[in-house]
Amino acid sequence: MKLKNKYLKNRTIRFIFIGIINTSINFVILDMAFYFLGFTKVWSNIFATSVALVISFILNKNFVFAHKGAWFKPFLLFLAVSISGTLILNNTIYALSINALRTYDVSISHQLHSLNIPISPSFVSINGSAAIATIFSMLWNYNWYKKVVFNSKEING
Repeated sequence: MKLKNKYLKNRTIRFIFIGIINTSINFVILDMAFYFLGFTKVWSNIFATSVALVISFILNKNFVFAHKGAWFKPFLLFLAVSISGTLILNNTIYALSINALRTYDVSISHQLHSLNIPISPSFVSINGSAAIATIFSMLWNYNWYKKVVFNSKEING
């Protein structure tokens, strides 16, 4: 129990932990939007990242940064950082990755099938691209959340 508490005291570890949870939610929504709602790949990603954005603010404010102050100004700052990082950076990297993986998704899918992992080429490109984009977004977001959004001096000063 002490080991768990030791790691959860570290803000970076908490951010990664919340990021994994939020990313999982994002992926579930992404796949539901594409496979069940019939959205295009890019619109599925925009929808999923938008829902995940609201969940992310709540989790980051309360758990990662334990920000006790007002929520409105931090939320606006969070939106500004997240719109640039998550919606613009994430979706740009996602779209570029979709194009880059287009030539490899079939061969990756075949390799996975040979290992008895039945994954379709579209699943490879959708989720592989989302994973690549998420790494870029997490780095961007953590630095801006830490330095601006949940920095009490910036919010109160």
